[in-house]
Amino acid sequence: MSKPDAVKASQQVVASCTGAFITALFLTPFDVVKTRLQAQQRNIYGPKAGLSQRLLFCPSLVNQLCICGAGVADASAIAATRHHFVGTLDAFLRIPQYEGIPSLWRGLSPTL
Repeated sequence: MSKPDAVKASQQVVASCTGAFITALFLTPFDVVKTRLQAQQRNIYGPKAGLSQRLLFCPSLVNQLCICGAGVADASAIAATRHHFVGTLDAFLRIPQYEGIPSLWRGLSPTL
């Protein structure tokens, strides 16, 4: 005989799927902000870099430095297309402002 209060396997599956969905729904914006903060470009002004020449540091799996100046992609044009976030709260406020509120949930569908 089975206990009347025993949880069935189907109920466990539904409960775990619901929990995973709710977790993904609430944590995806934090993951988006974390990823954006990690992927930001920083401008580095070297001793030989004047106003027309900058070094762009792009953190990735392999750290890359590229010289931007005359004849190459302008560093100010590259920096203008990306938004620099100062911190987590700043990113939470400015990502929806620049890209819309749904952009905080980019990447939700593969998680589900």
